[in-house]
Amino acid sequence: MVEITRRFQVTAPPASVVAYLRDFSRAVEWDPGTVSCRRLDEGPIAVGACWHNVSKIAGITTELRYELTRLDPDRLVFVGANDTATSTDDIVVTAGSRPGTATVTYHATIEFHGMAALAAPLAKIVFARLGDKTAASLTRVLGAPGPITLSGVVLSSPDPSGLAAFYCRLLNAETEVDKGHWVTVMTRSGVRLSFHHDENYRRPVWPADDDEQRMTAHLDFDVADVDAACEHAIRCGATQADTQPQPDVRVLLDPDGHPFCLARLSQRE
Repeated sequence: MVEITRRFQVTAPPASVVAYLRDFSRAVEWDPGTVSCRRLDEGPIAVGACWHNVSKIAGITTELRYELTRLDPDRLVFVGANDTATSTDDIVVTAGSRPGTATVTYHATIEFHGMAALAAPLAKIVFARLGDKTAASLTRVLGAPGPITLSGVVLSSPDPSGLAAFYCRLLNAETEVDKGHWVTVMTRSGVRLSFHHDENYRRPVWPADDDEQRMTAHLDFDVADVDAACEHAIRCGATQADTQPQPDVRVLLDPDGHPFCLARLSQRE
């Protein structure tokens, strides 16, 4: 048996961390060994939900069927199994040292079956390194703490609740605060998008026109497939801008006219 434990802090509240981690298909974003992870069933994610995971570790490709066996407000347990091994990811999420942060305790156990158990001594070294990389990836995805951290972006809107609902659909995010005049959405990256009511709001025009309200900022979103992300955004309620200055970037407008861009930012030099 191989066991590893890593504890680290992220700049996202516990509820948002659990909401993100409970969908194990997102392991491709934070587990360095995961090549692909596809859900096998449908419906809301609950205990019993299953995924087919393909991992490549130390040059060896392995397929496991993972099941969510425990889902609490502060704890998730995923168990993956095949003929040679059983892998358990036990993740505990508690409040961090500062408001809006969380402490994540990641405990992984790998039990080898049959002749595969002979590889356990070498696997301890490999998985120890993998544990460090997993902690670093989760910290990157969920937000690393620092002395000065971007907490969020605030947009003016004549209808904060309506605009927040749009971004929840677009980003698969959840509303964190809704006071009517002020609504905050917690994104999966840990950055908050807030919307405040402005009764004198004027819809910006882009590209800029001397006689019209100009935009003062825009949002950039990193996507894997620009065309697919653009189609998704339009289904959510966005409008594609008439002007598209770059072939590898899509400029869209949210329901209140705020421009945002979709691009493969992580692939750019």
